[in-house]
Amino acid sequence: MSFSDDVKRELLDSKLKGNCCRRAFLFGALMGGELSGDKITLKISSPDTAEYVKECITHILKRPFCEEKINRGFCKMSVLRFTSPAATKFLLSCDSINDEGIPEGIDSYIKCNGCTSAFIRGVFCATGSISDPKKCFTLEMILPTLERAQAVRQRLFECELSPGLCERKNGYGLFFRNGESVENFLTICGANDIVFELYNSQIEREIRNNENRATNCVAMNIQRSVGAAAKQVTIIAKLYDIDVFYDMPNDLQYTGNLRIQNPEMSLTELAELHSPKISKSGLNNRLRKISEYAKKFGIVE
Repeated sequence: MSFSDDVKRELLDSKLKGNCCRRAFLFGALMGGELSGDKITLKISSPDTAEYVKECITHILKRPFCEEKINRGFCKMSVLRFTSPAATKFLLSCDSINDEGIPEGIDSYIKCNGCTSAFIRGVFCATGSISDPKKCFTLEMILPTLERAQAVRQRLFECELSPGLCERKNGYGLFFRNGESVENFLTICGANDIVFELYNSQIEREIRNNENRATNCVAMNIQRSVGAAAKQVTIIAKLYDIDVFYDMPNDLQYTGNLRIQNPEMSLTELAELHSPKISKSGLNNRLRKISEYAKKFGIVE
């Protein structure tokens, strides 16, 4: 079972209170249906959703249906075919635009506060998918017509959600691409346990990202330190080669010898090695003076 199936199972296990909400769920699921004459075809990838929709068709629409199982990748998809004057009228109304440019058809099936949640839940269970939050936060619903996508989007706007809209090969997609939007959507649908799981996944990802940033920062600092130490060793070695190293003041000779003998040490470690000990800034000052001295001989540009 995929993460999407787990989410849909939780949504379906959360019982809808009234007949109006169950009807709203069914008509939400119908938004993914293909209409050919008076025949409606629903293709549903979630086995739990398919079973629930079949019950709704039988008990709410009171219509017979035929079912076919087809292979889709690694899972079997249920294809439900049936006729229903009420469902056909609903889909035709959703595929029409009123004078304000807004698709019609949904409002008449929203009877109580729970109906909006049930309707959106039905749309998602029949047409939606959600990625595993351990990989990324992505939720998408594919509607067969632009008008239906706009109708659902308008309903989501009213719930203070702002999904993106894009064209797909098999229809029009409404999508969310960040954890907060996905969590808000699922909260409206009623998937509370999954929302807590998303919260935890988001926290884990933030912790992991912070750890990675810290590790990368440490690695970069080490790389810079190693590079700087190698440059210092090269300068000092060249001063030896041209026999001018011992012309420097004694404190610079002492530091130069320690750096040559301990090329892998950090500045902090090298400073502590001095006797008497000097500060890190004092060590930096000595190494800078050695570089300035090397400029006289063209060793450092």
